Amino acid sequence: STDAECEGLSADLRGCDLAGNCGGGFGSALRTLKSGLARTSAMLDEHAHALANLRIRSDGQEQRMAVMCERLETVVASPHEALRAEVLQIREKDRHDFNTQLGTLSQRLQAF
Repeated sequence: STDAECEGLSADLRGCDLAGNCGGGFGSALRTLKSGLARTSAMLDEHAHALANLRIRSDGQEQRMAVMCERLETVVASPHEALRAEVLQIREKDRHDFNTQLGTLSQRLQAF
């Protein structure tokens, strides 16, 4: 419909001469322009409204995700620290066992 309106506008303006004198088609062209401007303005308003709604939804989603992350950190923090302590304890035991075995091997080598 926009192409048809543009062709109609072009046809209406063809009646104008170089001095700017236009026939009756000028008023029609002006009405076509105003109509197109009104529709474009309405569409722009609709898009602005839709964009505002998307912003509200995305902000809400962002807040929900932040709360979920905080809850997840709270749930995971305690087991994570327990696992870390257990790994440190096992590492220390392994180090002690290694040093004991190294000391025994060193004594055997000195005795040999």
